[in-house]
Amino acid sequence: MAAGLVSEINEEFLVCQICYNDFDRPKILPCLHTFCQPCLEKLFAAQADRNLSCPTCRQELYLPPHGVQGLKDNFLVSKLRDVVTKPGRPPANAQDVTICRVCSTGTGATFYCVDCREYLCQVCTDAHRRLKLTRAHNIVATGNSSPVMADRGDNNTSMCTRHGEINKFHCDTCHLVICLHCVVTAHKEHRYVEIEEVAEREKKNVRRLLPVARGIAFLQQAKLNEMHSLKQKWDARVDQTVSTVEARAKLMIDAIQELKQAKISHIQALYAASKKELVSAVQAAEENLSSAKSFVQFAESMDDNGTPMEVFTQARDLTGRLQRYIDNDNKGKVDVSSSLMDIQFSSTVTEGAEELDRLFGSLSIRAPMPEPWPTLPTIPSETPYETPKTVAKPSRTLNPTGTARLSTALGKRGSGDGEFDWAASVFVNNEGFIIATDVRNKRLQVMDEENLYGTINLGFEPWDVACKDNGDLLVTGDGHSIHVLDNQGKEKETINVEGFREKDKPSRGIAVDRLGRIIVSIGWQVFVLLPDGTPVHTLASSSHQLFGNQLRLTTNSDSQVIVSDWRNDIIKVFGQNGEFVKEFGLYGSGDGYFDYPTSVHTDDHNNIIVADSKNHRVSQFSKDGTFVRHLLSRDNGLWHPQGVAIIPDGKLVVSDRSENSCVKVYTID
Repeated sequence: MAAGLVSEINEEFLVCQICYNDFDRPKILPCLHTFCQPCLEKLFAAQADRNLSCPTCRQELYLPPHGVQGLKDNFLVSKLRDVVTKPGRPPANAQDVTICRVCSTGTGATFYCVDCREYLCQVCTDAHRRLKLTRAHNIVATGNSSPVMADRGDNNTSMCTRHGEINKFHCDTCHLVICLHCVVTAHKEHRYVEIEEVAEREKKNVRRLLPVARGIAFLQQAKLNEMHSLKQKWDARVDQTVSTVEARAKLMIDAIQELKQAKISHIQALYAASKKELVSAVQAAEENLSSAKSFVQFAESMDDNGTPMEVFTQARDLTGRLQRYIDNDNKGKVDVSSSLMDIQFSSTVTEGAEELDRLFGSLSIRAPMPEPWPTLPTIPSETPYETPKTVAKPSRTLNPTGTARLSTALGKRGSGDGEFDWAASVFVNNEGFIIATDVRNKRLQVMDEENLYGTINLGFEPWDVACKDNGDLLVTGDGHSIHVLDNQGKEKETINVEGFREKDKPSRGIAVDRLGRIIVSIGWQVFVLLPDGTPVHTLASSSHQLFGNQLRLTTNSDSQVIVSDWRNDIIKVFGQNGEFVKEFGLYGSGDGYFDYPTSVHTDDHNNIIVADSKNHRVSQFSKDGTFVRHLLSRDNGLWHPQGVAIIPDGKLVVSDRSENSCVKVYTID
């Protein structure tokens, strides 16, 4: 087994990964990676502080007071190099015969001294063990057996620097290896054990953690393989998408070129139809002009130079001709403007660009659906894990076949009592009271199906509201914090969310799952917190490439998180541990399509209810994202639905951004 292990040692384990040479005074870092002492000293000299980043894992490490020299030596690496790769490596099987390098008898070597790097016969080996200078050397057998230590005493290659004897004990008080003289002198009052005992004790700790490390290594390798696969798929998808865009662009360019030619041909056809008539009109006009000029010239000449007889004889004839010319000119006058149409081409650049962008197509950016990851192994512990208590919620079920009718319409646009300036969301607490966020008026309004009970004035614009299992309200909208209010509307505490990326975006969507955890969105990030605000994790695809920056969310009975992403016109579902599960929806107005989906809600059967604002409707989907029906539409008096919730008696509450009423209650029967 040992021989097999030695044969499988990776060459990378035996050379420094900085200089790629054999180790020179190998030093082991706290992260368990080993490098040459000179290489580490060069790295440390370039650092501004005492921290050192491991070149392999990039972990930030703090060096001991003596710097690199204070790090532990890695003797194991040195000895493995001697055994595995140095000249004179022990033969791997009995058929390989090596002559003893010490004596001149030509006897076959049966042992190998790691310290001297020499092959020894049995006689020289016995002498090696007797000499004081070499008796502590590490000697391994080279026969059919695996390389092993020649005897128990040879395992103890560590020598006491004070007494020159083998260190056979471990001082638990000082955490040092010591020899027998040290035991009876400097460490006589200390607690000590034999080195074998402490080694066995440490081995148990290593063995306890080894399965965990192997499991983590296995999962990390699987994850890396999946990442490589995803990268290849992503590269292929990007190339495919780019090709699709280029093909679409070529198609549209060709279509525009054809449209241009059609427009020009139409213009030229219109011109050709009128050109002949226009040419005839021009010729007639030129002839009439010539005649008119001739008559004027003759008349002026006769008037200036003609004799009375000439005037008398020519005037009557000239006057008649002139009258006939005038009459003919009036009768044959060509209306050129009636034969020529006013041709113009107009286009609004901005509107044209927007329409062209819509016709060209849009990118649908979605999160990939990776294979579910197995659970990471955990370190064995005697501390039992206590399952979190679930939050009890009142029954909320919609009539599966009923149609909607308006039951109550509350409020109107304004700032007075019972008036709203943007009711962005609605929430129904465990007692059945409706709580609406009055954003611009910086307050919450509490009501039932018929009456307004009161307001809770705030110093910020509230975006969303949820309820903890003890009845406390959670309100977002004030920077990166969550305000916690008691059931009287008084503030109890503020939970500050850490780790946000978009500093200018306030907390927005909020919900509480069955485990009592708080889920809140800030910009394109979605955070999962414990009830006291301790962060648990963020959702798996919380990146600006996958989310918009105004997210609304809810949870279902499986503690899944359903996120409404209005920018991408899509609904995304995540598991209890933050992993991506599915998504559904695209931009459009058909069944299952969205145009600015705002609030999202679930009923007791995990049906998903979506307020589809710009489509002027509220739609129902099954748990798996299949479209079921449109619960409400413009025919039900809906304009721009913002928030949606279900009252325990099965009625649907919607906040509508309209002029007439802001909170509407619908009966589904």
